[in-house]
Amino acid sequence: MTFVHDLPRLHGRFSTISATSSLTDLPSWRPNSYQRILILAPHPDDETLAAGGVIAAAQALPQPPQIRVIVATNGDGSRSTAVAHKRNPFSTEVFQQMAVQRQQESLKALSALGVTAEQVAFLGFPDGGLQPIWQHHWRTAAPFRSPTTAFKAAKQALNSPVLPYTASSLLQLLQDSFRRFQPDAIIMPHPQDAHSDHRALSHFAAWASAQNGGKAPDLLAYPMWLRGGFWPKSIRLDREKQRLPSRFAVHEDTWVRHPLRQQSRGQKMAALTHYQSQKSTLGGLLHSGGQAAQEIFHRLRRVIVPRFTTGLPLPPDGRWASLPFTMGWQRMRIAYHSRPILFTFAADSGNLWLGVQFPSQPPSGYVYSFVVRSTNGRFLTETKLSTKQIAIHTPYGTMKLARFPLTGGIGRSLSVALKISLGNRVALAQSAWQHLTISGETI
Repeated sequence: MTFVHDLPRLHGRFSTISATSSLTDLPSWRPNSYQRILILAPHPDDETLAAGGVIAAAQALPQPPQIRVIVATNGDGSRSTAVAHKRNPFSTEVFQQMAVQRQQESLKALSALGVTAEQVAFLGFPDGGLQPIWQHHWRTAAPFRSPTTAFKAAKQALNSPVLPYTASSLLQLLQDSFRRFQPDAIIMPHPQDAHSDHRALSHFAAWASAQNGGKAPDLLAYPMWLRGGFWPKSIRLDREKQRLPSRFAVHEDTWVRHPLRQQSRGQKMAALTHYQSQKSTLGGLLHSGGQAAQEIFHRLRRVIVPRFTTGLPLPPDGRWASLPFTMGWQRMRIAYHSRPILFTFAADSGNLWLGVQFPSQPPSGYVYSFVVRSTNGRFLTETKLSTKQIAIHTPYGTMKLARFPLTGGIGRSLSVALKISLGNRVALAQSAWQHLTISGETI
């Protein structure tokens, strides 16, 4: 499901808005049309920073929608926070205590916004662990171990089952929550956020939502961190000249601005004062969130893969689903002639076809392979597919195709990424994960 931007193709590329587009020019959005809104936060405080104004505005409506908040981690992974509070940054007890403190801070903040403790669930997963869990820890036999709390399971979950730190556990928790609550809107982290926990939780949420069945909810993604590293940089919505960086820049009609009225803004400012543990390290972000006159969200659109009954068009044409190549991570800058420019997808009666377009013939020695994650119920599989199977020339360069068999009860929702390696051993880069839904109708 989702994460595609319906961008027009131009000579094999995708046009985007300029990174200088002003946030104040985005169209307005309000939560008035929803009955059940679920807010998904990677850490305690993200729910208020990203959507505190939405919660306050929704609660003030004559017929307020139901609100649920899910906080995936306890925020128990910051050694800098421990040092700032003059506590031992290598003590597991310190971080276990920090988890409790941060849970209580979120509960107090949400209470100030009118959300009760019964409407909030802490899944208890490890701060800083969502990305490695998404990448490497799918099975119960190999759970992730938190380097700060030393836990391998969600022992400090609140209003949530205690499960091991694996991808299947987190996916199960999200699927169960979505199925019970049936939200018509999910406010969630952005898949291109600079924070690894935010990106990973966005992927989990997209996949869990796609598996939910029934009417698909609107997915509204919030950006939080623009740059990671030793000196991370957060988005500052209180600044009039704040701009979206290029990796977020897509058509303006896919972004919306939630303007905060004076009452909602005051409630959000009051709620943010409860995050006392974060003032020393995130004071600028908390101040920005309290002073901002808006919250912004990206409407994530579905990647619907068309299914052809006969005559799969080759080479791929405009009937295939296409989206721009987006880099997830890279160990070295990939040269222009080595870097893909777009993906394209289609399905026939028994296969999913995966295509990747290059501006020219890729150099020898580079290996491009698709990684496909699929599920049969709650049984998760990962398959690696070489793109050497089929190579064709197009007016825009070279395209490589791979075929993924849709057999054995594979569901209609899959996640796909492209790995780029030097030979078969040295991994150089990987695309951002894309989440696909194969159309139930045929062409």
